[in-house]
Amino acid sequence: MKVAYLGDDDRYLNEVAGFVFRCALQAAGHTTDYVIDFGTAQMIGGPNYRNCIDLAERAGLFEPWELDGAPAWKLIEDPQFIHLRLKSEIEWDRQQANDSKNTKLTSAVRHRDGDTCRYCQQVVYFGARSGARRGTYDHRTQTGEPGTVETLVVACGSCNSGRKDYEDREIRYPLLPPPPKPYYSESTAAWLAKYGYDVKPSEPPRPGQPRPDAPQTPQRTQPPAETPEALGTATEAATGRPSSPTAPHGAEDRLPAPDAHDGPERPAEELLAEPPADMPKKSGLSGTGRGGTGRAGKGREASSQAGHPSPRNKPKRSRRGRPRTRGGK
Repeated sequence: MKVAYLGDDDRYLNEVAGFVFRCALQAAGHTTDYVIDFGTAQMIGGPNYRNCIDLAERAGLFEPWELDGAPAWKLIEDPQFIHLRLKSEIEWDRQQANDSKNTKLTSAVRHRDGDTCRYCQQVVYFGARSGARRGTYDHRTQTGEPGTVETLVVACGSCNSGRKDYEDREIRYPLLPPPPKPYYSESTAAWLAKYGYDVKPSEPPRPGQPRPDAPQTPQRTQPPAETPEALGTATEAATGRPSSPTAPHGAEDRLPAPDAHDGPERPAEELLAEPPADMPKKSGLSGTGRGGTGRAGKGREASSQAGHPSPRNKPKRSRRGRPRTRGGK
């Protein structure tokens, strides 16, 4: 925002800034929608109020206005400079709060919708004070009039706050029809019973199962199971060699690749039964399995023979003749 140059004296800048900000605070406290009447300007500006008003008009912060036939001024409506809430916005927030406290209205809405959001069909929690899944009531119309059963719906905190941020809210958050079988938690059923609605708590859905009021989603088609015959046909088409029909499933991945210098091919059963050539015939590891350190193993004896004394056979050093330190001395 560009402000007109007021002169070389810095006192003008400080004086006009204080005058404008005090007028803004006065307008916000009395919800006058940016309008400053003559009495308020004279009270805040003091003996120099005419000069302050003239400088504010020259800077583009004030514009002449008329209030009930008397001279007045209006602050510039620039959210980046001074943002004041309008009287209609404040009254609408108060009306929404009053509708949420009207149990005769909210009980009828919760009896119709249950604990389900009308925009995303997620279960809401009316006992939660914060969070995306907290239970709220959304007004479908923004006319400022009191809400009715037709204009009030159950919504989660995420959808309710998200609708306020977009102008195309009806496209982003379309209203879904009421659930045919509403979902009632135990707390909601007990709360509705206080206002004459006799409902039974719904059974909580099991893990992996949708709620009774959730829409039916199309089931995904599973791919056909791979049979051994189909795997054999695919292997034969890829390698050009006939596959063994008696080999277990997945044996082709463990078989070595054929080589042109190898001899005649052997059945898959022999290749699977015979261990690889690099595996020792006998490991010699018995006992506890910790590298031959068990009772029946010979790992310690072998290590002692190789020049590494075993911890058991290692001679103990005597403490005789070594100075002892007690008490840190």
